[in-house]
Amino acid sequence: MVTKQSVIPLPSWTDAASVTSYITSVVGVVFAVITGIHPGYTEPTIIQALLPSVGALVAGTAQIVNIFMHRSVQKAAITAGL
Repeated sequence: MVTKQSVIPLPSWTDAASVTSYITSVVGVVFAVITGIHPGYTEPTIIQALLPSVGALVAGTAQIVNIFMHRSVQKAAITAGL
């Protein structure tokens, strides 16, 4: 008997949570390198406070671009008669 397997979709790069986690990871690596080179260094709290806001702005911009791209593709498909 053959069972149908479902594919779990990967997170999209336009998801706010994905963008925030990517930014947090990159900033975390940068500060880890700085901390490794200069022991005793602590990251400013403003960086921790700004990451969610910057992530939301980047995700919002990416989502707007995504919407416009999908609309242009949809209009082209309608025009082509697909």
